[in-house]
Amino acid sequence: MNKLFIAVVIVFIIAAACSKTKQRVRIIENNDMNYYSLSDINESPGSEKEINQLDEGLKTIARSVSNNEPTKVVFSHRIYISKFGKVDAIKQLPLNHQIYNENFNGRMITDGKLLAEKLSELAVGWQFTPARLEGENVPFRGDIELIAVYNPGGEIEIVMPELLSNNLYSMLDFNFKKGEFKQSVDQMPIPVGGIKAIAEKIVYPERGKRLGIEGKVFVQALVDENGTVVNTKIIKGISEDFDKEAMKAVMQTKFIPGKCNGVAVKTRVVVPIAFKLQ
Repeated sequence: MNKLFIAVVIVFIIAAACSKTKQRVRIIENNDMNYYSLSDINESPGSEKEINQLDEGLKTIARSVSNNEPTKVVFSHRIYISKFGKVDAIKQLPLNHQIYNENFNGRMITDGKLLAEKLSELAVGWQFTPARLEGENVPFRGDIELIAVYNPGGEIEIVMPELLSNNLYSMLDFNFKKGEFKQSVDQMPIPVGGIKAIAEKIVYPERGKRLGIEGKVFVQALVDENGTVVNTKIIKGISEDFDKEAMKAVMQTKFIPGKCNGVAVKTRVVVPIAFKLQ
């Protein structure tokens, strides 16, 4: 009888311990082939709730590793999201020097493994609107490549690079804001200096030169009432290096703003960028 009682107690303790174990999203090496990139899909998420869950999650992590000191937390991770909008897995990416700057008077957290573990705990509860391709829900992947800056007093700023074509945070922000920008206006935005002004800002990717790659990248730009491009998104791309160049050129270009009834308004415009070897 005593042995039976002891066995029951042991089973109960093990069960209780298991129930307290935190659920985590898997951290994996790679699964890119089974998930569409953001430039591949027709419809992607971008609600205020989705932005807030990601924003709050990153700030929670930054706060937990800051020791209440000035801290830059550098995220460089890929999130794999199922066709049901749940996070399936997380991948640690190489540190992106485009977002990484050592000139900071404070602590710098660049431990990708540690941050992946933190993300894996929080991402269990994240829910996104399923991505769609040709009317069907599809799995997709997006990158979290940004910096969370913690300042004493608890203020946290998210610093996001503008020229990463598969940036999940940027995509959510773009899709949320685009409703403020008109798609049909009396006069569409025009690049100051024409398409030539955009073309002059492009540096042909070395890989493209070497392999003889040509083609067109279609960039959707959000142009405000002052003619400034506030965000961009790839509608149809070639590859990441070409897409980045196209986004960079459009972001750096000043536009004559779109107009409705003679008044400058926020406008969405698609800009085709041709890459052709001379």
